Amino acid sequence: NFGNLALTTLIDPQAATSNYVSPHRFTGRISYGHEFIPGNETRFTMFMYRKQGQPASHVMSSSDLEGGGFFGRHQLYIPGLNDSNVVIAPGFDVDGWARFVQDNGYAEFAGGFVPRNQNFSDWSTRVDFRIDQELPLFFGTQARAYLKIYNVLNMLNDSWGRQSDAFFFNQQVVTASLDSQNRYVFEDFRNRSLTDLRENATLYEIRMGIQFEF
Repeated sequence: NFGNLALTTLIDPQAATSNYVSPHRFTGRISYGHEFIPGNETRFTMFMYRKQGQPASHVMSSSDLEGGGFFGRHQLYIPGLNDSNVVIAPGFDVDGWARFVQDNGYAEFAGGFVPRNQNFSDWSTRVDFRIDQELPLFFGTQARAYLKIYNVLNMLNDSWGRQSDAFFFNQQVVTASLDSQNRYVFEDFRNRSLTDLRENATLYEIRMGIQFEF
């Protein structure tokens, strides 16, 4: 999506990590079956995964930087010590900005721009559990009862099993403009996370049923 691409110049967007890369994903499956009822299997199955969220960018407002009606897509500039390229406007949250730079590992880019998609949204972990029980029937039919629990961790604790991903849009943290000397004017700072909590995907779900085969 070119309209949502974090960049420093429209005519030469640099190559960077894709918005849709999945850096790390670990999956596992455990299954065990036993005939507690002779001739009818009871099977327990657990599926789990842990994955890193997609990459995203913290950006600056860009109405004075790129024009064309685009906002919040200019790569974030990190001022160096006594940086002549930046003017800090009165009321700018300097202390909050300093903590933000340290917490996100952006200090190494002082005097330059944070690369696009430098950081990633939070990791997500999910465990699903299923029980299948074969049922004795007659006349050549088969049936089984099942119980499925999606996101067992969230069922055990509301703070567990949270499903996260990156916001679709870049997260604007600095409102900036250009002065007559083409210096960045940092006017306002708002700390925003790159992680979007997917509430519907986080909620646990329980399903029960009976399946017949003829």
